Amino acid sequence: MENTTYQFAAKARGYPTSAAIWRALQTHPGLAVVDPFVAPRKTNYNCAAQPKFHLRGFYVEDKEPNSRSPRAAPKA
Repeated sequence: MENTTYQFAAKARGYPTSAAIWRALQTHPGLAVVDPFVAPRKTNYNCAAQPKFHLRGFYVEDKEPNSRSPRAAPKA
């Protein structure tokens, strides 16, 4: 994870960069990253069936997550 160049489309408050997320994943075993299919978007083209597991309370495009959004792990 230290040398990855993968960038995240959305970041929780407290994680300003993709590198910060990668560092947190290394130091917080309970922290999770989800793929874009479970994170809702404001534009839905109905190209595929929605997965049984999906997140609610925010959209990928939101700049500030609302209070129902998943919480970020504490920073080390």
